[in-house]
Parts: sequence; structure tokens; C-alpha cells
Amino acid sequence: MMEGWHPQQIDQLPDSFCGGWVGFFSYDTVRYVEKKKLPFSGAPEDDRNLPDVHLGLYDDVLVFDNVEKKVYVMHWVNLDRHASTEEAYQDGKSRLNLLLSKVHNSNVPTLSPGFVKLHTRQFGAPLNKSTMTSDEYKNAVMKAKEHIMAGDIFQIVLSQRFERRTYANPFEVYRALRIVNPSPYMAYVQARGCVLVASSPEILTRVRKGKIINRPLAGTTRRGKTNKEDEMQEQQLLSDEKQCAEHIMLVDLGRNDVGKVSKPGSVKVEKLMNIERYSHVMHISSTVWLFFCHVNNVCHDISI
Repeated sequence: MMEGWHPQQIDQLPDSFCGGWVGFFSYDTVRYVEKKKLPFSGAPEDDRNLPDVHLGLYDDVLVFDNVEKKVYVMHWVNLDRHASTEEAYQDGKSRLNLLLSKVHNSNVPTLSPGFVKLHTRQFGAPLNKSTMTSDEYKNAVMKAKEHIMAGDIFQIVLSQRFERRTYANPFEVYRALRIVNPSPYMAYVQARGCVLVASSPEILTRVRKGKIINRPLAGTTRRGKTNKEDEMQEQQLLSDEKQCAEHIMLVDLGRNDVGKVSKPGSVKVEKLMNIERYSHVMHISSTVWLFFCHVNNVCHDISI
């Protein structure tokens, strides 16, 4: 998939996404890696008919820097598609000029401010609120505890799907989410068969210039109404044995994950069990990192 995509980073580019693959990996993607432990024969029924992986390669990119209030317009040139470097350069300049023309001359409609209240009137037959009843969820919790006691698993995250048919515009749902729950990592992706709207305080993994970073974020409590209440909540969170044990477990898992592509002893942990405050809650956070060399000394920047 990465054949022919070997971007050369330069210092003038912003420290952010500058082009490449964008999309999503579903949770079921792990079945392609752990084929023996998680065979496809044991997978739940796919009632959504959505792809396990959806990625698109973008070589035209506009990046807006909210801090410096700058817009970066970029086009990646594939040298293999041109007879010479000069031809590739001239083609790249032409493409950039076209992009700049679109930016300067497009009549972009002015968006009204985002609203929390959306037109969420339902239509069609009513849907079940969740994919699991309360009793089914309780039974799943008890079964998970049995697996933990047996040593089959360390941790499990039980999930259920909530559904609602609505006329609401997906982009307005995204804009409302930015107001209600502003987070460092937000996404709006138009994919095959769905529109993905996401909001998260954390990254799973980031690779930049040969440095791989994993940031476990676990242990959560609500924000206080004042700075004094915030400080009290922080102390209570850091003294909660259950919350701290969960966080340390994720740090160990993160060390194990990044350790799969590193030499023994090269994994570092810094900023262990810091408190990060967000709009509604605060979390315990840590940073696990290492420098590594990819196969053939080719390293791609990644954010997941």
C-alpha cells in the first residue's frame, strides 16, 4: 500500500498532517493480526456492511494553523510519474497555482455559528435505543469477570451501539460536538457507506521523524467548578487505587506495544501519571516513547 509513497519532509512544513493516507481502522482490524486468537469465524455478525479499513491517499492538502493563523497549501509530487525532476517540479508548481486559485477565488458560503440544538426529528419506525438490554449488559459484565479471573484477558471494554434515525446534517452534528465537547483530536470523515464524526482527548499512536509515541489516558473524574475544586479532584483521582491501577496497566500495555518494534531496554516512560484537564473531565496521562528505525530506513509519520 505504501509503495511509491515516500514523502521527503522539509523544515518549512508545519508540524502536522501534510499529506498521505486518511481514514479509519475498525476494531475488527485486529483480527487480521491476531488470526489464531481472534479468528473471523468467531466474529459477531456484520449487520452494518461497512469496510474494516477505509483509507484514501491525499496528495493535495490544505492545513490551517490555528495558533499562527496561517494556511499551508501543499501538493506532493510523485517523481516516478515524470520523466525528469524538472518536469515533476513544473507539474507541482502548476498544481499548486491551481489550488491557490481555488482558495482565493472560490465563493465559499458563510456558515452560521454552530448550534447545540439540532433538527433531530426522527423518521421511520422507532429503533431500539441500544443493541443490548440492561440484563444482557449485566450478564456480559459477569462473563468478562470470569475471563479475567481465569487469566484469559487483562481488561475488556464492553460496548453497545446506540442508534437514532434523524434528518440532522452530519456536518452540523460535528459542529455541535465541537461546542459541547471540544477535544484536541476531532475528525469528520466522509467514507464509503458512512460519515464518521469523532472526538477524542488522546492519540493511540504517533510516529514523527522516527519517534514513536504512545499516550495512555486512563483514570477519569469530572472537572471542578473552581480551581480549588479542580485541585481537590486531582488529589482524589491520584489517590484512587482502582484508577491508578488501571492507568499503570495501560502504561505497561503501551510499553509492550511499542516494544515490538524496538530493541530491549529502549522504551522510555516520561510524564508518568500527570493530570490533564479538558472541558468536562480530567484524566491521568503518561507518555511512552522510543526512537526506532523502520525497515529499509524508511519511516512514515503516523497518527492514530
